[in-house]
Amino acid sequence: GWDYETYYSGRAMKSWASADTWESLHQTFARFDGGDSWKSLFATMNLFRQLARETAEMLGYFYPHEVDRNLTGFVSQIENDASVK
Repeated sequence: GWDYETYYSGRAMKSWASADTWESLHQTFARFDGGDSWKSLFATMNLFRQLARETAEMLGYFYPHEVDRNLTGFVSQIENDASVK
């Protein structure tokens, strides 16, 4: 629905976001180290993917699955290349 108030810098978000979304959101914040930064980047991508698919389905839009796979693969390759060095 469209009846959610999102003002106050997201402070009321917990009252309308699903428990899974709320928990996933917490995984998007990282400590100040490389490994945790990668972990939070992929958590952010996963949360975006989940919410974008849900939104697209509800509104009757096409979700670009192939673009998603390609970009996820690209970021994974960057992570792999960075860990080799």
